[in-house]
Amino acid sequence: MKVFCFDYDGTIINIERQKSQAFGVLVQNKWGINKQGAANYWMETQGTPRRHKFEYLYERHFHKKLSTYKYRVIEQTFSSILKTNYYPKVKLLPHAKEIVTFVRSQFDFVFVSSGITMKEIRYLVKSHSLTKYFDLIRGKSTAIGLLPPTFLQNPVLSTNFQYSSCNFISRLSMI
Repeated sequence: MKVFCFDYDGTIINIERQKSQAFGVLVQNKWGINKQGAANYWMETQGTPRRHKFEYLYERHFHKKLSTYKYRVIEQTFSSILKTNYYPKVKLLPHAKEIVTFVRSQFDFVFVSSGITMKEIRYLVKSHSLTKYFDLIRGKSTAIGLLPPTFLQNPVLSTNFQYSSCNFISRLSMI
């Protein structure tokens, strides 16, 4: 069996710059942190979970740890801002649909993953009408957790199943 995995942001869409701007405005409004500095930090740390970004800036600014409760509140606000103001406007990267269509025709099992929550990745895949191309859609199980230990647990990908190759594509564009 041939398996292929896409990282959604950076291969199918690219919303890092918009996320960085939303992050900057949010931490400025909530914590009084310089929005441009925060936005730059987001861009410099692409690929790092958002929790680490919030924790770093909070600890640096307030000289104490960010509590789980405060993180949940700020993360939920951030997710809401993205879903309301940014996700509806994001377009597929050039040729993304053609690439996904081609991969679907060449591989037995195709899935998409992201470091964002399951709710957000499912929303994005559905809003771009790409659900039918993926056998599995994976994101973080919660706003505060990382990808679950069961990330690849699926009957098709179980340890009893043999697959000949697994290909992963991430970050086609850093624009």
